Amino acid sequence: MGIELPFVTLDVFTDIRYLGNPLAIVHMNQGVILSTDQKQKIAREFNLSETVFVDDSSDETDEVKIHIYTTTQELRFAGHPTIGTGAHLLGSRPSSSDGSDQELTLITLAGKIPVTYSASGGLTRLEVPHDITLHPNPISRHVVARAVGLQQNVESIIPNIPFSDHRDGVVAVSIVKGLTFALVKLDSLHALSAAKPTGTQLTQDELEREDSNAFLGIYLYCVTEESDVDDGSAVTKKLGIHTRMIAGSLEDPATGSAASCLSSFLTLMSDAEGIHRFIIIQGVEMGRKSNILVDVLPKLDSSKGRAIDKIWLSGRAVQVMKGTVTV
Repeated sequence: MGIELPFVTLDVFTDIRYLGNPLAIVHMNQGVILSTDQKQKIAREFNLSETVFVDDSSDETDEVKIHIYTTTQELRFAGHPTIGTGAHLLGSRPSSSDGSDQELTLITLAGKIPVTYSASGGLTRLEVPHDITLHPNPISRHVVARAVGLQQNVESIIPNIPFSDHRDGVVAVSIVKGLTFALVKLDSLHALSAAKPTGTQLTQDELEREDSNAFLGIYLYCVTEESDVDDGSAVTKKLGIHTRMIAGSLEDPATGSAASCLSSFLTLMSDAEGIHRFIIIQGVEMGRKSNILVDVLPKLDSSKGRAIDKIWLSGRAVQVMKGTVTV
């Protein structure tokens, strides 16, 4: 007889079921300890982009330890699992008498993540852990084009390298160590829709890195709207962006870490001060439209120059299923 653990699934970065990015959340009841192998097998069984394991062993309600797994590995951080888990844990609590936002801290391998949930608006907002790294070597546009099926339209990929020698290619940026995205700007929504997973995975050789376990995905984007904001708020610049995230044979309906990574990069490339707001739509081509909101606050660093101070990731989530998993 096995042990039964409760689980729920949610669709994240949407408030409409069967859109957004699906997520499984497994509760490890008090006294239950799962091995890394057991958690990996359960994640593989769900076969979703990520599965979260919540450690319910502590009586502390303000801090909750979680582990995030793909079907093949554990991640230090990922956006839609933390948004979904925050929405699930805080949304299931009784509303405060004064209607104020509810808060908790998720403890991940990337550190502690403060999460806020608005019961009135259903919006979950978290402060993203980050160690933004722009890798010094560009990735060839031809290499990227082969990986996303744009060989016949390489010129639709706009070089976006901030390097002084202006080598022709795209930039790779890490949001935290081990989580890296090639940021690929396209010249039109038509080019974005023409891309497709080919099964070709970018390798660490492209970055000349030694971290063989690092995740390296391709985040395609097309800027559809850009405006300066002068409404008295802290937001000074706003961009609307359509995106896709492809890694090998897989495509992700919503990728909060990649959205945070891209938003940070574009903020670094901007001269504007104040909060930069990014309204990102992903997953349209998969029939799983996702709405991602990222706010980024830049700062001046005495050693690095322009740097990132804060990143906030926001989104909604809706529960789809619940049941038990036997281990």
